[in-house]
Amino acid sequence: MVEASSSMTSNQSSTSANSSRSTSLENYNLGQVLGQGAYGKVILSTEKASGKTVAIKEVNKEQIVQLGKQRHIFREKELLFEMDHPFIIKLLGTTQDETNLYFVFENCANSDLTGLITERRKLDLNVVRLLSAQLVDVLGYLQTKQIMHRDLKP
Repeated sequence: MVEASSSMTSNQSSTSANSSRSTSLENYNLGQVLGQGAYGKVILSTEKASGKTVAIKEVNKEQIVQLGKQRHIFREKELLFEMDHPFIIKLLGTTQDETNLYFVFENCANSDLTGLITERRKLDLNVVRLLSAQLVDVLGYLQTKQIMHRDLKP
């Protein structure tokens, strides 16, 4: 635990020494908060060089250490970099500062399934069929990678 705690609080530009996808927050204009989660928040941002819209997940290091979730957060990063599926949001890069870890994701502009259900209240049967097929496809992909996830988000 001591090693993980100390590595969580170091001021490195990447969350992993072997990560070739490190980035810097200086490359982005941070915008509005899209959502709040158990460990942090997601911020809509724009890459300065390209104007591309991304979502940046900000995770508080101290909270991760207090909850003993260091191993989980590093595994999440490793797995997300491995994912290559059209229905899984891509992790573009990671960085950190003294207090937070940052995961830079492609932006999913059309919200998520929870937002869609909330907005429409009821989904057309053909939409449900399409979404169900996509979900089964993703679960099959995860199975081929021998990954089981206990916290799937719609």
